[in-house]
Amino acid sequence: MLILRAIIVMMVFSLTGCTYYLWSLSDTRSTTVREMNFSDRISGMFEYKNVNLTEEDNGTGKDIIRLPDEGVGFVGDDNIYFVTVNGNELLALNDLMKKVPLRMNNDDKFIDMNLKGHYSKNTNAEFQQTMSVRTRKPVTALTQSQKKALEDKRFSSVDGYLQRSVTVEGIIINRMRLGSSFPQTTSLDESYQVRFYSSYRYDKFDSGSLALKLALTPVTLIGDVVFIPLYLLTAK
Repeated sequence: MLILRAIIVMMVFSLTGCTYYLWSLSDTRSTTVREMNFSDRISGMFEYKNVNLTEEDNGTGKDIIRLPDEGVGFVGDDNIYFVTVNGNELLALNDLMKKVPLRMNNDDKFIDMNLKGHYSKNTNAEFQQTMSVRTRKPVTALTQSQKKALEDKRFSSVDGYLQRSVTVEGIIINRMRLGSSFPQTTSLDESYQVRFYSSYRYDKFDSGSLALKLALTPVTLIGDVVFIPLYLLTAK
């Protein structure tokens, strides 16, 4: 009797075009999992100009890791982070921090970033994130000069605060690969914890979460790197 009822139910769904819905309910392959891949302590920020990153290619020549002519980056305990998209926006926000305390992603302890699902063979990983940046004080507590400075940077009022979004992309190079070719930083009083996340489907692991284990060959940096104050992450 139970078998007959099951057959009737299947026939009804089939006749009404809902067979796909039945199967999709049990299709676990569409489940997406997001997990933290690694974290790093960011303690420095720098501007770069005309930087060349080259990697030995099994003795047959050199591979060039492409970077913009100028940009911004971050120094971590384990990795160097070169921002390749919207670095100028981060630099502008960093300067704005001197006038107005801001917060990123509504978290005073962490900044969360997404690892991209692919990586080039000579970088350790790529990251991409749209970050929400807003004032720590409500609009009513800001001075006229502060509000003007924020509005000039395309901040708008959201729930009583001035806020905007910025999407950044970049590449990650393990510090050990750069060796002595990356300038040494002075010890900074402030630091910030950044967490990197990978997303993958239940039945197919995303290669992005494996990227940090794959690129190990030395990389040589030639160009200008100037360290600047880290207002962007540490303003309170």
